[in-house]
Amino acid sequence: MSSTAGSMISYFGAASAVVNPALIYAPVLVGGTVSTLGFTTAAAVGVISAELLSTALASIPALWWVTRISWRKVAVIATLAVVLGNFASVLCDSVETLLLVRTITGLFEGTLLALYLAVIAKTPQPERIFSGKLALQMFIGAVGLAFFPVLIGKLGVQLVYCALGIAAAALLPGIRQFPAGDDERFVEQASRLLHRTPGEPSERWAYSVLVLLFVFDFVSRKKPRSPVIHTIHTGGGLRLQFVVTAYSR
Repeated sequence: MSSTAGSMISYFGAASAVVNPALIYAPVLVGGTVSTLGFTTAAAVGVISAELLSTALASIPALWWVTRISWRKVAVIATLAVVLGNFASVLCDSVETLLLVRTITGLFEGTLLALYLAVIAKTPQPERIFSGKLALQMFIGAVGLAFFPVLIGKLGVQLVYCALGIAAAALLPGIRQFPAGDDERFVEQASRLLHRTPGEPSERWAYSVLVLLFVFDFVSRKKPRSPVIHTIHTGGGLRLQFVVTAYSR
């Protein structure tokens, strides 16, 4: 594997673990929100669900901007928004404000996730880079699930959002290596892919809906574990770190 491919796997793997917290760190965030902020389990899960929903819906406008706006500009704006959203989450102490902040942040997180896939698709070895990125993302997520509960017990769930904000800010220098994404040849290829013929808009919408259904199906299989983990932690008298570590395995 070339050094370029290795660096791309490292960047996109780490970045995907940072900008997808509602899916990867859902058990920690739900348990930490309940224990630190005093939210009910239902309210904490509602915040996570809203963020997941907005993250998934961000893929719809991506069908428009991917061939019209410079990818670097999109990456900078979305990454800065994620940084601000995570730091703003540290200051939230009510369900309403945290729900609003995480929903807005989720839109920019979903934008970045869509952008990462678009960039990977332009590489000479997209399958290898995507598989390596996915493996690294899951590894970082497992490490986070193992260590975040210890830190939350001492410093609160705000620490997780603060760490995510700092990590997102660290992603900014790597954006310089992104392709512009607005060169004529790529726009022509992407336009043919996204708009096969002017008379088939229903096919494009059906494809978008199908993608969203797959995302929601994946999320729905994972999301219910979050309140269950917190219930096991509180009702069974087990340490949150122990429960989440078992989940991460």
